[in-house]
Amino acid sequence: MSPEFNDSSNLENRIAVRSSWDTRFKALRTFSIIITIVAVITGVAFAFGTISLLTSQLLTFYGSLGVLWVLFMALTGAITVLFMLAFAEAIKVFLAIEENTRWTSEWVRKSISHRSETTTPVAR
Repeated sequence: MSPEFNDSSNLENRIAVRSSWDTRFKALRTFSIIITIVAVITGVAFAFGTISLLTSQLLTFYGSLGVLWVLFMALTGAITVLFMLAFAEAIKVFLAIEENTRWTSEWVRKSISHRSETTTPVAR
């Protein structure tokens, strides 16, 4: 195997290729960050809402129905935040899969071209 494909230069090549591919899909990366920020804001808003319901007169006025309402709000907030964070992470995973597939394809192409250059044709 040539020095071009050893482990240390492989890492250097991958870093060089990755830096040129980081500019791809800027909109999706930005969208993922925005969804994460909105998820955090939503989580804080639901937490404040749940705390305000706990400290309000709702529990004393409605009793067990008020407790159910607080539990429902906390559960709804948690599920909403989890789904938003999962969606943001799914975008990042799809981008990583695309990047790894592109890098592997490029590496295989270089490996095949290098192999075909170093092999001598068999005379018949």
